Amino acid sequence: MKLGIFGGSFDPPHIGHLIFSTDAHNDFGIDEVVWLVNHTPCHKTKPVLPFAQRIQFCRLITEKFNFITVSDLEESLSKPNYTFDSLQSIKKGRGEKDEYFLMIGMDQAKTIDTWKNSDSLKENCQFIVMNRGDEEEENLLNLKEYRLIKRRIDVSSTEIRERIRKGDEYKAYLGEQLADLIKSAGCYR
Repeated sequence: MKLGIFGGSFDPPHIGHLIFSTDAHNDFGIDEVVWLVNHTPCHKTKPVLPFAQRIQFCRLITEKFNFITVSDLEESLSKPNYTFDSLQSIKKGRGEKDEYFLMIGMDQAKTIDTWKNSDSLKENCQFIVMNRGDEEEENLLNLKEYRLIKRRIDVSSTEIRERIRKGDEYKAYLGEQLADLIKSAGCYR
């Protein structure tokens, strides 16, 4: 089985996350994409919404995608938690022949050597990298094994939070059901 591990704050989850997951599934034969919701991200600012609410939002937006699983694993791991720790926890109890693909953005791929246990991480999984704009591929030579999705996705959780705060339209980025839930809960205002 080919398992894609897509970690992030998902604050909020959006159509770009779904497109990345779908492209990995279709283009590279990833059988299951695990949305690994970060409890307390090490390289980013603290999420706006609590962990449980982000898990709820991820489950809602992915409910019709049978190849996507939302994981709350990081809630039970010691803090701070690092990607390598999460990968090791995911591997426990899985098949020995499973292949692991870490799904990251180009910005993360360029800084992978600064991550804790980056050499072990590179030895234990392959990478699927999303080009999130006009970024160059040249700096990915530090990743021995990777696949590149060249689709340009210019949407981010930061932009969506800003749209909500300003009162701009944002439904197209989230889908109607999640957008309505965010609005009724008063999130990101």
